[in-house]
Amino acid sequence: MIQESISYLRKLSPPDFARTEKERSLAQFAAARKITKLDIAIALVILADFIFTFIDSVTKWWYVGFIDLILTGMLILLFFVIPIFRPLLGRLMLVGLVAGICELFTDASGQYVVHSLIYPAGELTIWTSPLYMPLSWLVTLTYLGYISWRLRALLGWRVAILLCGLLGAIDIPLFEEISYNGGWWRYVPTRLMFGHTPVYVALFEGLIVAALPLLLDRLERRSWIETLALGVIVGIWMAISALTAWLLLGH
Repeated sequence: MIQESISYLRKLSPPDFARTEKERSLAQFAAARKITKLDIAIALVILADFIFTFIDSVTKWWYVGFIDLILTGMLILLFFVIPIFRPLLGRLMLVGLVAGICELFTDASGQYVVHSLIYPAGELTIWTSPLYMPLSWLVTLTYLGYISWRLRALLGWRVAILLCGLLGAIDIPLFEEISYNGGWWRYVPTRLMFGHTPVYVALFEGLIVAALPLLLDRLERRSWIETLALGVIVGIWMAISALTAWLLLGH
């Protein structure tokens, strides 16, 4: 029985060996112990995300959803400008978009089941979430997914899980604070808070990112159907993480 389970898990894992020249090149990039052009490209997206979001939270110059459109456009531009990046970047974006759509359920649960999440009245919505939310997750999971993919190849899955969990618990709550100041959404206060962000939200988002080194390992070797399924799995994991974190620390 155990051998059958191990055999089944191996079938679900990505291929051990690169099949194309692009996959071989990406494997070399993943394990490179130096800053690569892929690292620089993703770093520019992360920097743009922070700068645009922070400026808009202070100035209210534009609708925040435009930022996610701009950042998605940057990722699409990278997809076309750096051909070697396409097998990985395209799949990261697909996982992020599918997971972001699935996350609409988690948002709705946060608003109407546990009553912890509040969006401003009059917001253009999909279900109960702002119209831009799936794109926001597309951008966030693309660059965090890239980091997890890189760390997994460099440091192994154990260290990558730990570092990615810490990154998720710090990076995304930072944007949660910016969103509070920008008036885009907020959480009902709990006993344990980081500024205006409940501690359970940091745990929730840390759990999401901690799973990425396992789920996105050698993602560029996955078929598009497998990638679509991974997006659904990430979306389900987001709901499980949210419930777990809220039950542990949300009261």
